[in-house]
Amino acid sequence: MLLILSPAKTFKEEGVKRFELSKQLPFELKTKELIEHLQGYTRSELCALMKMSEALGAVNEMRFKQFYEVQGEALLGLHAFDGEAYKGLDSLTLSKEGILFAQDHLRILSGLYGIIRPNDYINPYRLEMGTKLANSEGKDLYAFWKPALTEYMLEALNQVEGEQVLINLASKEYSKALDLKQIETQYSVVNIEFKEQKGETYKVVGMYAKRARGEMVRYILENQLKKAEELKGFNQGGYQFNPTLSTDQTWIFTR
Repeated sequence: MLLILSPAKTFKEEGVKRFELSKQLPFELKTKELIEHLQGYTRSELCALMKMSEALGAVNEMRFKQFYEVQGEALLGLHAFDGEAYKGLDSLTLSKEGILFAQDHLRILSGLYGIIRPNDYINPYRLEMGTKLANSEGKDLYAFWKPALTEYMLEALNQVEGEQVLINLASKEYSKALDLKQIETQYSVVNIEFKEQKGETYKVVGMYAKRARGEMVRYILENQLKKAEELKGFNQGGYQFNPTLSTDQTWIFTR
C-alpha cells in the first residue's frame, strides 16, 4: 500500500534536526531546472506568479537565489511541514516503527521536488503544484511533472510491500499531478474524502479535512497497515467510514 499526501505552505522552524541536502533526491535534475528558472525571476515577478505578499516574495527570492549555497538549513521530509495535515500526522511523536514504515509507504507530492520521501532532506520553499509556471515541458507544473511522477508511482506500486494499491490522501491540486487513470489500468486507486454533516447533507470543510488526512496517515503508519480494507477501521476525531456515500474508488468518512 502506497500513500500520497500534499505538502504544506509552511515549514517547521524548530524541533527538526537540519543537515545538508540529500544527494540522491528522486528528481534532483528536474528540481535543479526549476530552481535555475526561478532564479531568473525578480521579486515582483515571483509575487505576481505565486500571489504572495512583498514580504513573502523577499523570503522566497532569497531561498531560490541561495538554494545551493546555504549549508545546514535542510529539513527532513517527514518532519519539514507545518500545515493542518502535518499537525494531524504529528510526525515528531511517531514510533520508530512508524517512521520506518513511512519510508516505504508514504510519498509527499511537491511542486518543486516532485516527490519527497520521509528521509529526504529538503530546503524550505514556496512553489505550489497549481502554479502556472511556464517551463520546458509546457505551460504549468502539471505538464512538467505528470509523466515523471506517474512513471515513478507505477514503479513504486510494483515494488511496495503489501497490497499494491494507491491511497490518495492528497488534495485535488496535487493529485492532478498524477495520471490516475493510467495508474488505474494496472493498480487499484482509493481516493479518501472527509466530510462534515450539515443538516441532511455532508460537506467538505477544508481545515478539518486536511487535519483528518494527516491523522489517517498517522493511523496507517503506527498500525503498519498493508491492506486498503483496514483503513475502514479509522475513527479518529469521530469520523467513521460511510458505506452509503462511498464507492469502490472513493471512500468517504463522515462525522
